[in-house]
Amino acid sequence: MRPPLPLATLAAALAVALLAAGCSFKYYDVTLTNSTRIRTDNKPRLQNGMYVFKDGDGNVVRIPAMRVRSIEGKSKLSKEEPDPFSGPQKR
Repeated sequence: MRPPLPLATLAAALAVALLAAGCSFKYYDVTLTNSTRIRTDNKPRLQNGMYVFKDGDGNVVRIPAMRVRSIEGKSKLSKEEPDPFSGPQKR
């Protein structure tokens, strides 16, 4: 018979599983200076004065940093705002 796992080991494994699951539910809204919003599943990286990320089709997008107003990471489980890709919302 195997000895039971220590409680600390189980707690650490649970914490790692929760963190890993939480990281997979992120998307980023990139808002440009002209109020255009671009949604991406990966975090934009600043490289040589340009933000670089992949769009929904997997194409690499490069936007000059001076055109980016904000980058916000959000959870897909968030109810802050409707998903623009899900169609009209029922009221």
